[in-house]
Amino acid sequence: MRAASRESLADLRSHLVETVSSRASQGADVTEIWPALAGELRDVARLLAAEPGLRRSLADPTRQPDARARLLDTLFKQRVSAIGLAILDAAVRERWSSAGDLLDTIELLAIDAELEFAAGSDSLAEVEDELFRFNQIVLAHPDLLGTLGDSTVDVAQRAGLIETLLRAKAQPVTTRLVIMALYGLGGRSFPSGLARLVELVAQRRESQVAYVRTVVALTPEQETQLTDHLNRVYGQKISLKVRLDPSLVGGAIVEIGDDRYDGSVARLLEQARTKLAA
Repeated sequence: MRAASRESLADLRSHLVETVSSRASQGADVTEIWPALAGELRDVARLLAAEPGLRRSLADPTRQPDARARLLDTLFKQRVSAIGLAILDAAVRERWSSAGDLLDTIELLAIDAELEFAAGSDSLAEVEDELFRFNQIVLAHPDLLGTLGDSTVDVAQRAGLIETLLRAKAQPVTTRLVIMALYGLGGRSFPSGLARLVELVAQRRESQVAYVRTVVALTPEQETQLTDHLNRVYGQKISLKVRLDPSLVGGAIVEIGDDRYDGSVARLLEQARTKLAA
């Protein structure tokens, strides 16, 4: 996102929390508000994804904010709650660098609402781990990835498969977020959408994700030592995500954002071959 859209997103994230907090202070049950609001925002995002002309109209900088708000009200007043309409009204009144940024923001607000609900039930860490593990399962089973990514199959049918796979095995928030990724989170592929969700949950927990590839599973002590070291290096809490990769032969690769630390035996062997060839 460009600067204007980033500022609008930040404003709306604050507005989202403040609006729900205000309702809570009036006696509303936030455990009901957050998931319901997330569902409404999710549905609106899917509609905007399917209707490019509509999202352009709602983000059109040549139209007055009041005109965009009236269009929104006409289309959604009977379809979403008062609190949902208030959030959407604030969104269409903001400045957007592109119509796609408005869509991405509404998706992010839906995710924020889910994560606020998870935070209230103290299950954020569990949701993060469940998203990561499910992504690893999908990547390890090409048939499953192919089935979930088959655009010739109705997306609602594939969403039903996810619900079956995760029923009684994951938090309801996790299931809803996985299905969001299935619909194409920000235009991403399904696995990329899941990886992005892991990062967003980590951000909500004020941590950064470190992806570790290793031949053998790390012991709890090794995980603690590596996490503590990365915490000191990066000056913030690190969330470690480990997956096994036999192709490394030995050692490990650690990736954090754009940083990559390759201490694998495979890399050392490649360096040795290069030196011998020279």
